[in-house]
Amino acid sequence: MLMDFGGVKINIVTRQEFTLDKARETLEDEVNAVLGYGVQGRAQALNMLENGFKVVVGVQERYSKPGEKQTGWEKALEDK
Repeated sequence: MLMDFGGVKINIVTRQEFTLDKARETLEDEVNAVLGYGVQGRAQALNMLENGFKVVVGVQERYSKPGEKQTGWEKALEDK
């Protein structure tokens, strides 16, 4: 589907055109990288893992201090 965003035409691929089965077929031998493990990165990485994709996460090694929120590094270690 071609959409016009303020004069810039962009081809948008919809879920109907690129199904989950097509994504699996296309990416079955690929390793997908997610950089960062905040709210969005964590959600994307876990979603891909749950759907059978190979995923690596790039996140800076950092630990929280007592009383601080858990860091992306700590969450990634916990989720692996």
